[in-house]
Amino acid sequence: MTKTEKKILEAAARILRYDLSASFEAIAQAAGVSRRTMYRYFPNKENLLDHLILDYSKECKKRIQKIDAENKGHFYAMRKMLENDIDDGMMSGLMLFFNKQCKMISGEGTSESTLESNDFVQLEQFFFNRLNDLREKKLFKLDIPNEAFVYIMLGIIFGASRAIEEGVVARKKMYDLVWQVLTEGILDDAESKETK
Repeated sequence: MTKTEKKILEAAARILRYDLSASFEAIAQAAGVSRRTMYRYFPNKENLLDHLILDYSKECKKRIQKIDAENKGHFYAMRKMLENDIDDGMMSGLMLFFNKQCKMISGEGTSESTLESNDFVQLEQFFFNRLNDLREKKLFKLDIPNEAFVYIMLGIIFGASRAIEEGVVARKKMYDLVWQVLTEGILDDAESKETK
């Protein structure tokens, strides 16, 4: 990957983190490159998103492998994943949205690599396996499908991330507040005390 390509992807991640509808031109401007340069590396926004998602899913996979290797229990893993997602802003939402779009349009406008990305599939599997483990242990209070839980969490993550970004609350305090909302409203918090 060239320096320019990396610069474009970093700018796209910053911009799309809060505005999934940002234009190709806005991303070029944030990267400090011309539209022509953008098109040299990425023929369209979908291709740019494809590259961004693949890079992000590889990074997330590394983080999750590290969390899993620590073997500190489901609540610890969920909290660490949540903190990472808050730090990433809407990138998790972008991944989910983009994956659904890919499935709906059968790959049109996207490379096959995104649809078949082992990293992406493993991330999804890891997360849903953790949720299912919590359900089996009767630690999940809500009777909702995993997909609905994901959307609830995306809303919380987005709000928390924006509040941190705008300086409304300190990062650590927001992590604690979000975890409190999660454990008091969705998960049985009896075992969650171990994460403190």
